[in-house]
Amino acid sequence: MLLACTALILVQVQAVAQDATPAGGTNEASSLDEFVGSYGPRHIYLENGALHYLREGMPTAVAIEAAGVDSFVVVVPPGAQVQGPGGDHVIPAFVFRRNEKGDVTALALVNPDGTVVGEAEKDAETRPRPRTQGNSQSQ
Repeated sequence: MLLACTALILVQVQAVAQDATPAGGTNEASSLDEFVGSYGPRHIYLENGALHYLREGMPTAVAIEAAGVDSFVVVVPPGAQVQGPGGDHVIPAFVFRRNEKGDVTALALVNPDGTVVGEAEKDAETRPRPRTQGNSQSQ
């Protein structure tokens, strides 16, 4: 039953994420590094080639995997009990927003029904610095 619900949520999340994400970004063409950063109390980091999510106050991080264009879902280990932010079993998708240049600038948590349950801008320290004469990102 849990597996069937998880599959249904994944299908719904993919549909919502495709509608909620601007055209142009794709996980296949993008490096996972561009999603890494702090978004308010939420932190996305790369470990062993996979993205992980940790919110302030959470005991452990969870892996997230691509579900569509600039969208990710929580990897639920077999047999694990899940609880969403509302105390229910709905786990929102992670939908990253981009600016007109294509840089990842924000993170929205989107329920399968399209309701945005949280959104935060990417912290300035983790955004790519603008390239100017004499300033390279490799510093």
